[in-house]
Amino acid sequence: MIKLVSAAAAREQLHLDNDMQADWLDMAIAGVSAAVVAWVGDIARIAPVDSDGQPTVDSDGVVEGVDGAAVLAVLVEIAYQYRFREGAAEQNQGDWFKSGYVLNMSSTALLTPLRQPVVR
Repeated sequence: MIKLVSAAAAREQLHLDNDMQADWLDMAIAGVSAAVVAWVGDIARIAPVDSDGQPTVDSDGVVEGVDGAAVLAVLVEIAYQYRFREGAAEQNQGDWFKSGYVLNMSSTALLTPLRQPVVR
């Protein structure tokens, strides 16, 4: 499980002042972090890695040295997922997914310069 931001940073982004959402937040950090890494193509696109391609993580398991745009994209996406927990279609925003967005448009805009183009 990869984490690109700390729980403290995510709580600050969401203006949470307690741990009542801790389980959801842990799941969201891991899920959004994995989605961001998949979207850009490789962890090495957004953080330094060792010779084995592994990033350095701190004592809380958070990747160190993550590109600022990727950090902000994770925080923006977590806030979006927090706000629309039932999904975009439930909020009458289903067309957004038909455009090929995996992440919300704001997160995607932040990550676009970091992405490894893939042709399949």
